[in-house]
Amino acid sequence: MNLWEKESQDKRHRRIAPIGATRWWAKHDALKKVYGSFGKPQDSLYVDVLFTLTSIQEQKTAKSNLRTKARGYKEGLLRMRSGVYRMRSGEVRCLQDEVRCLQDEVRCLQGEVRCLQGEVRCLQDEVRCLQDEVRCLQDEVRCLQDEVRCLQDEVRCLQDEVRCLQDEVRCLQGEVRCLQGEVRCLQDEVRCLQDEVRCLQDEVR
Repeated sequence: MNLWEKESQDKRHRRIAPIGATRWWAKHDALKKVYGSFGKPQDSLYVDVLFTLTSIQEQKTAKSNLRTKARGYKEGLLRMRSGVYRMRSGEVRCLQDEVRCLQDEVRCLQGEVRCLQGEVRCLQDEVRCLQDEVRCLQDEVRCLQDEVRCLQDEVRCLQDEVRCLQDEVRCLQGEVRCLQGEVRCLQDEVRCLQDEVRCLQDEVR
């Protein structure tokens, strides 16, 4: 234990964690504590154990059977390390396959997104065309409304002219009636003169 404390610099490695959970991340945490993370083996419990076993193996004052056991444990740990690496490499291949599948799905989704973006652009172009047509129709409607107002003004002018002509016709009809009255008066005077002429002729005879 003294050699262990001498070789191990991290106090967290002196506490053993259970590995009984069935989910992978629990095993991963335990393996990470034992073997460390990629590129940082010096932070692992495994390195401390190997250094401790190496110190016991090389210690001249230790018993021979103890040194033999230390060498055996050390070789076993080294074999276990290669087995763990093989397990992890298989898991890495599975993860790589999953990553490739996800990348393929992402590419498919990106293609669909590009198609949808193209459709959106087409729809936006159609909307702009329809908006231009609507503006043209609105301009035509305004022009027609202006023409209608002009025609209404012309109709009002014609109605005013018609009323003026009707007033003139009524005036002429009144003058005609006056002339007819004068004609009747003249006819009566003519008849009176004719009667007087007949009377004078009768007296002359």
